[in-house]
Amino acid sequence: MFKNLKWTAVAISVVCILAGVLLVMFPGASADVISNIIGYSLILSGAVNVVTYFLLDLQVSLFRNDFVIGVVLCLLGILVIVEKEAFQNLIPFLLSIVIVASGVTKLQNAIDMRRLKAKKNMGQVVLALVSIVFGLFVMFGKINGAELLFTLIGAGFIYSGITDLYSTICVSSKVQKYYTELEKEKYAETHDIVDAKVVEEDVK
Repeated sequence: MFKNLKWTAVAISVVCILAGVLLVMFPGASADVISNIIGYSLILSGAVNVVTYFLLDLQVSLFRNDFVIGVVLCLLGILVIVEKEAFQNLIPFLLSIVIVASGVTKLQNAIDMRRLKAKKNMGQVVLALVSIVFGLFVMFGKINGAELLFTLIGAGFIYSGITDLYSTICVSSKVQKYYTELEKEKYAETHDIVDAKVVEEDVK
């Protein structure tokens, strides 16, 4: 379970870095491309949900909302594509939320490392605060110029992806160490109980 979460976090970090590079390289076309990607992705996801609903066995599909979710996703995708200009105004805000969420995630990782009694976790806190402050600045800073705005967002994505990757590796090593020590303690306790029973039986 933990390994799956770890590799999912790594994959998201890599995608974040790649998205950031694309935003920095092509800031002028970013809003239009993102709108198309989101719109068609919603339509595709919706179509998959609808098809899945009809392909599932009746007993499995009963009381599931795949059909409703699929139709709603398709309608949202069409709305994004038709009202592209209106949606594009929301994109910087939505992308800024991703950067802030990255910072909050790193902050939670720092708290988790503290709970795991890791000594050096202030670096995680600093990395988290930088992401949060940068994301809020992009969100509310009233930056003039779409290209500059998307370049800054791209830089934020690259920073978030790299620092998330570092944070995931740090937390993973600490968690593995924690579970290893926990298993050793359980083994020692079990061993002591067995030894105590043996001594008790010898005395009898």
